[in-house]
Amino acid sequence: MDALAGAMLSVLAAAEEVERYAVEDTWIAAENGPGHCVFSGRPEAVSTLAGRLRAAGFTTLPVDATHPFHTPQLAGAAALLGEDLRHVDLAPARIPIASSVLGTWLDGKVPEPGYWRDHMVSRVRFRTAAGLVLSRHRVLVEVGPGTARPWINQADPDAVCVRTVRRS
Repeated sequence: MDALAGAMLSVLAAAEEVERYAVEDTWIAAENGPGHCVFSGRPEAVSTLAGRLRAAGFTTLPVDATHPFHTPQLAGAAALLGEDLRHVDLAPARIPIASSVLGTWLDGKVPEPGYWRDHMVSRVRFRTAAGLVLSRHRVLVEVGPGTARPWINQADPDAVCVRTVRRS
């Protein structure tokens, strides 16, 4: 079996509501909003977890993924990324960045290579980062896959989230 084979599971519940249902080889990979999180892990374990969550009355949906993103299972790949980034001149951001790794503003700090490695193997705190941004701005521009709008609207129904990637 491929060491990086994995699965992800979307759950319509807050992470703190469902974390206790996690089984071995599953982790909460993302906290997207007050009523949504994502688990990640080995395919069999994620399937078992999905059954436990549905039996407890939670709504789950599989995420189209073949790897266990944002889990310790990616430690080997993350170490390689950390090595590769040692040869890159990293500089402070020119605009404020709300870190979904740390749950705080980077505020001109230069993320070390380890920061990017941690992003691969740690829980994404999108809900926290979105809250930070919404405390300063009312209009957000998403440069990701175009899925942030529902989570932004859950956090603040009056905020505007503009997608930059066209849906295929």
